[in-house]
Amino acid sequence: MILVTTKTPARNNQWIGLVLILITGTVIIFYYGQQVTFVIDEWQLIQSRTTPSTSSLLDPFNNHLMAIPIGFTQIFYHIFGISSHFPYRALQLIVHLGAATVLFVYLKQRTAYWVALSVAAVFVLYGYTAAILIWPISLGWTLAVLGGISALLLLDRRSPTTDLAASAALLVCVASTSVGIAFVIGVAVELIAVRHWRRLWIVGVPLASYLIWYATFSDSNTKTSALSVTLRFAQELLAQTIGTLLGVQARGVAADATLVVVVVGLGFAWLRLGKPHSARLLGIAATLVTMVGALAVGRASSGLTSWFSYAVGVVLIILVIELFSHSRPPSRSIQVLIVIIALWAIIWNVGQLNNEAKRFREISETEKTQLAVLASIEMQVPNSFMPGPFLQTLTAGRYKQVVIDFGTPAFSVTEAKQAKKIARRNGDETLVRGLNVRPLAGAAETLGIPVAKIAVRGGTISEVSGCTQIANQSEPTTATLKDPSLAVTVEPVGGKATIYAGILSPGSQFIGELNTGERALIKAPAVPSLGQWTLKIVATGNVRICSASQ
Repeated sequence: MILVTTKTPARNNQWIGLVLILITGTVIIFYYGQQVTFVIDEWQLIQSRTTPSTSSLLDPFNNHLMAIPIGFTQIFYHIFGISSHFPYRALQLIVHLGAATVLFVYLKQRTAYWVALSVAAVFVLYGYTAAILIWPISLGWTLAVLGGISALLLLDRRSPTTDLAASAALLVCVASTSVGIAFVIGVAVELIAVRHWRRLWIVGVPLASYLIWYATFSDSNTKTSALSVTLRFAQELLAQTIGTLLGVQARGVAADATLVVVVVGLGFAWLRLGKPHSARLLGIAATLVTMVGALAVGRASSGLTSWFSYAVGVVLIILVIELFSHSRPPSRSIQVLIVIIALWAIIWNVGQLNNEAKRFREISETEKTQLAVLASIEMQVPNSFMPGPFLQTLTAGRYKQVVIDFGTPAFSVTEAKQAKKIARRNGDETLVRGLNVRPLAGAAETLGIPVAKIAVRGGTISEVSGCTQIANQSEPTTATLKDPSLAVTVEPVGGKATIYAGILSPGSQFIGELNTGERALIKAPAVPSLGQWTLKIVATGNVRICSASQ
C-alpha cells in the first residue's frame, strides 16, 4: 500500500525530498557506470583535441558547437589524465543533477510540490537516456538543458542583473550543443509575445554568437533525409520520449498509442482551460517545435532517439506544466496518481539504465583489451594503424604520445587475458590486423621439418617429404597448431582450407581461405607478453602443412 500525503511540507523541509532523490540517483548512476571508460566519440577528442586552441574548441564536433564541454574536458585531461574515467563521469553527473535541481525549482513555482518532486525524480533517473547519464561526451547536452531551464527561471525575475544572467545561460546553451539554439528561439518568441522589445538583447547576444560561429566554422554540407523519413523520425522521437517518461515503452505500438493519447488529452485540456496562450506557453512550444524539427532534419538518418530524448523530455515537461500552471492546483487524487506513475516510470527507467550501461561496460572492456594488445605490438605497427572501431580515429602513433602525456585506461596483459571472450576476440582482431597476419600466396621455402605441436580432429596425421599431411576422414577436419611464432605454409589437397589465428582467444580470427592447389605462407612474429599463437585450419579435404623459414 502506497501512502502519499499531498500536503506541502514546511518551507525548510521542501528540499529534503529532492536531496534524497539526488543522493539515490548518484548512487544508482555511479553503480551502473562503474568500469566504463572512454568510449567511441571520446577517443576522437583524445586523438586530436586535448590542447586548447581555436580549432579544437570551435571546429564542429558531430556538426555541433561544443566549445564549453570540450574546454572542460581539456582541463580534466591535464588535471586527471585518462587513467580513470571517474572524474569525467562525476562532472557529467554533477551537471545532470544541477539540471534536475533547477527543473524542480522551476516546477515547484508552477505546480504542486509532490508533482514537481515526482517529475524531478523521473528526470534524475531517466535511464532511457543512459547515454547522457553515464557518457561524458554528452556533457554538452546536460549543460544546454541546465542553461535553458536556468534562463527561463532568470527571465521571470525581470531585473537587469537576472536578464544578464539569462543571456549568459543561453550563451552556455548554444556553446554546449547546437540544439541549445532552440531555447534561444523559445525565449525570443516569449519576449516578442509580451512586446518586451528592449529585452531582446537577451537572445541577441547568444544568437549572434552562434550565427558568427556557424558562418565561420560550421560545415554546411550536413546531409538531410527524405521528407517521409524526417517526419517519421520526429514522430518516433516524440512517441519514445513520452512513452519512456511514463514508463510505458520505448518503441512500437505502445509508444505510438501513448503519444496519441497524450496529444489528444492535452488538446482537450487546452480547450477546457479556455485556450490559454501565455507568452511562456508560446515560447516553450516554439522551443519544442524548433528542437524536434532541427533534430529530425539533421539526425533522421541516424535513427537515434534516446540521446535526444533528454532535452526533448525536459521541454515537454515544462510545456505540460505551463499548460496547467494557471488552473486550479491538482487534486489530492491526481497528485497520488502522478506519484504512482512516477514510481513506475523510475523502476522502468532504472531497468533501461542497467541494460544500456551493460553495453557501455562491454564496449569499455573491449577497448581496454585492444589497447593492451596495442601496447604489446606498438613497435611492430605503423603510427597510422587504428586499433579498433570503438576507438574511433585513435592511431597507434598518437596513442604512444597520449600514454606519455595523460596515462592510459588500458588493461594490463593479465587483465586482458581474463577479459570476457568477446573482448579477447576483439583484442585478437587488433593483433591480427596490426601484424598483418594473413595467407601470402606463392611458393615459400620449407625447412623439411614436420610441424610440431599440432592437434587434429576428424583426420589422421602423416609425414610426407618433411611436411605434415592431414588426411581427411570426416567433414570437416580441424588442425590446430600452437607456437610462440608462426611460419608455416598451408596447401589444401582435394578441398578447401579456412584459416583462423589468435592468441588471447585461440584461433578466433578468420585470416583467409585457400582452395585446392593454392599454397600460402602464414607468418606471425612472437608476442611474448601475450602468449603463444594458435593457428586453426578447417579443411574439407586433405591439407599439407609445412614449416617455413621466418
